[in-house]
Order: sequence, then structure tokens, then C-alpha cells
Amino acid sequence: MLRISLIGPEGTGKSRLFTLLSGEQPRETMLTESFSPPVAPVELEDARLAALAGILSGRKVVPLTVELYDFPGFGSSTPTKLVNRILREIRQSDLLVVVLQANAEAQQLAADYKSFREELVLLDYANADSAFSNLKTKLRVAKRPSDDPRYKLLARVVELLEGGASLHAELSPEEKNELKDLALLTLKPELVVVNLTEEQYADKGFRDSVCAQLGDSVSASRCYPLPIALVAELAELPEEERAAFRELYGIEGALVPPLKKALLAAMDRIVFFTFNVKELRAWSVPTGSTAVEAAGAIHTDLARGFIRAEVIAAQDLVELGSTDAAKSAGKLRTEGKDYPVQDGEVILVRFNL
Repeated sequence: MLRISLIGPEGTGKSRLFTLLSGEQPRETMLTESFSPPVAPVELEDARLAALAGILSGRKVVPLTVELYDFPGFGSSTPTKLVNRILREIRQSDLLVVVLQANAEAQQLAADYKSFREELVLLDYANADSAFSNLKTKLRVAKRPSDDPRYKLLARVVELLEGGASLHAELSPEEKNELKDLALLTLKPELVVVNLTEEQYADKGFRDSVCAQLGDSVSASRCYPLPIALVAELAELPEEERAAFRELYGIEGALVPPLKKALLAAMDRIVFFTFNVKELRAWSVPTGSTAVEAAGAIHTDLARGFIRAEVIAAQDLVELGSTDAAKSAGKLRTEGKDYPVQDGEVILVRFNL
């Protein structure tokens, strides 16, 4: 299961965001030597899955689910032994969600992000430099250790980190895979959630421009402004009072479901669907995955015995109402193992064990 970690400076609203996304209260929020991170499952609702359930009735519906972890704030003043206490867990993440508090001063948000990002870079530098030193010792008998591919890669990584660069943006997928054993934090995809106060959110101009305060260091697609306390208050109101509350603060639609979509997008992953007589399920694979890789995500036996995949867009299947109608309309295609799966497709894997 995919792991998503909420991290950031202290007092930015991480634990309230954890509750908003998961519906659970974190058991422990203080960073101590015995700290164990709160974790909860979060279902990533998908309108396409709901629509498919409408025509494939009688089946158990299984949405895509991720594990959400809540980590206390840390920074340069946090004792090293406490930071090390949680690093092992954070490094297992598939996505880092950095939660920041918006500030009336435009430059402060960028400064807060830069300061926290520098902490991650320093932690990675210590890790990468240690690995590089160990490799140099291992290769000291070699005449030309610089010819070793991992030597070259680690030398580049150490240089990038010395310059404060983000490894996720600088390295290729192949290079990232080569460094997987180091679990470097800045290699991981990241989404920045900017926590707005009620007043800041009510100011449309401010909320529409707050992500731009982060500058070029964070793209618009990797930034999500959210009034965490406001959304929590809205969720607790009786249904008959919510419309007036939304109008008061200019809340035009749901705020949490789009964030869940942003979490998946930030990991550069797509969703596909499968069904049989008993179950309709959503799955996720990295963008660019092939049909046989998608089959392997379902079960390794499907990849091993892969013959072909029958593929149709979820929207087409919903509109046509059945696979038989889809075949008649020429919308159900047969694809081979190298077919690049597209987001929102329904895949029926044919295999032979």
C-alpha cells in the first residue's frame, strides 16, 4: 500500500489535516524517544469508480486506499536523536506532504519552506556522503574508482546536495531507482499544503495567489491551499447550516476530495480499474506503466502468465452499459504486454498459468 507522510515545521496544522483526511484522531503528536507515528487508511474516492459501480451492481467496491502517517514538526532546533527516531519511518514514504502555515507577509511563506527544505537536504547530504565514503573505501583497490557507475552517481548526488538542489527534480527515474536503497528524502515526490486562516481563505485574491509566494521552487500542481480549521468546522456543522457557512467564506465546492486527487497526481501515478463477478476495484501504478506491469500490480501470477489485456475507458463502459455493448461499438480493445496503460481505463487481464 502507498505510504503518505505529513511533515513540516511545528504548529502548521498537520494533525488536524490527518483527521480531515482519515477521520481519525492521531494517538500521539509529541516527538519523544518512544514516539510511534499515527497511521490511518485513507480512501481516495473516484467518481469513475462510483459510476462503474452503477452499472456493475452487486459487486463489492474497493476504492484505492493509501496509508497516511502524521509526523510531529521538526527543524534545526530539534535534537538529532529525536529526528533520527522518525527518519526511518519517513524514508519509507511514497509521498511527502509538507504542511506550511500561510503568513500575511508574502516573503515569509517562501522563507519557511526554504528553511524546512534545507533541513531535508542536510539530512540527505549526511546520508549520501556517508554512502559515498563507504563506496570509496570499498573501491580503493581499484585503479580507476571513478569509472564505477555508482561512484559517479553518488559523486553527483553529493555535489547536488551541497548546492541545495532537489534530487527529485534533478535525477532520472533510472538514477532514482539506483539510489532506492538510500531512501533519500529529497528524492521523493512532494506536495505542499498551505494552511490558510479563515480570513486568508475568505480573501479570494490571497488564496488564489498564495502558492505563487513559493516561487519557482514549487510548481502550481504541487501546491494546495487549504483552510484546515475552516474545513474541520464545516464538517462538524449540521447539514442545514452548511450552505450559509459556505457562502460566508466563499467555499464553492468540496475542498478535501480535490486534495486527495492532488496526492495521487503528486506521486505521478494513474488509476485503472478491474472487475469480476464478485468485485470492482481501483488500482494505481506509476504513469507510463505497461499492461503487463499493471497486471503484476494486481498479482504477480497475472504478469507471469500474461496473454493479453482487454481495455476500455471507464467513461465509455459507463455510457455503453456493458462489455458486450462495448465490443459491439468497437470500444473494447485488445492490447499486448507493452501497451502503456492510460489513467481511467478498465482492464481485463487474460492469462494462462
